[in-house]
Amino acid sequence: MTSKSLLPLIGLLTLITSCGTKIGYKPIEKSDLVGTWIFDKQNDTLVVTDEIFIIRFNENGTQDYFFREKKENGNSKWTEVIGSTYQIDGDTITITDKDFTIKHKVRIFADKTTKSLDSIACAEILHNKNGENLHTGVICKGYRAKNNYSDFLIGKWYGIIFQNTPNGTAAQWNFLDDGTYTFYIENEKGEWVKANPIDCNYYIYDNILVGEWNEDIASKTAGDFCEIWYFDLEDNKMEWRSKKKNNVNDKIINLKKIK
Repeated sequence: MTSKSLLPLIGLLTLITSCGTKIGYKPIEKSDLVGTWIFDKQNDTLVVTDEIFIIRFNENGTQDYFFREKKENGNSKWTEVIGSTYQIDGDTITITDKDFTIKHKVRIFADKTTKSLDSIACAEILHNKNGENLHTGVICKGYRAKNNYSDFLIGKWYGIIFQNTPNGTAAQWNFLDDGTYTFYIENEKGEWVKANPIDCNYYIYDNILVGEWNEDIASKTAGDFCEIWYFDLEDNKMEWRSKKKNNVNDKIINLKKIK
């Protein structure tokens, strides 16, 4: 893992309760951390949705990191860095990257009366193997993933994309149980046409949905493309929300399950 891929993690880690109350230090047990955490805030402000990142602490002492990696020419890819390790010493966590070139220490705050930690805030200081300070950044905050909506997602959904055009474009998403989906749009003849040459990938973390595909729909340009959405579910309806920079061009897509 490189320092570039770790930039969202920079700082000193703080665990807080779901109500946000910070009450001193306490020794942290592995059971406090094990699970998946979704980081979507910086200094109490929601980040651009595509800058959300995921950390998973595993029972076996390894730590996995997932983020949208920006590439050249506007391309992007959902990147998984698997198998870093973490150690807990009282109220401090030391995370050692998979390639052993970077270590970062984390100091823990928590409500001493709380057995379950539901929120996490980090502002760690990142060091290399020589102990040199690489970067200090803003405080990032996130929440524990508690729900698995995969079964609900599987199936065919209908919605309207390109809503900034006069009539929008009707679209269908067919989510399969193998982590792929097929995307269709309705052409001028009313026919459903597969919009990507190969099936796309999706990843789901609680109420976060990540889509990954290989061709820009509007320009038909081949490449790697990735987008992150919040989603809300109600009966057979789903709403996707995506926060863009400076609150401009925020997106909402309403879908309904048709099969």
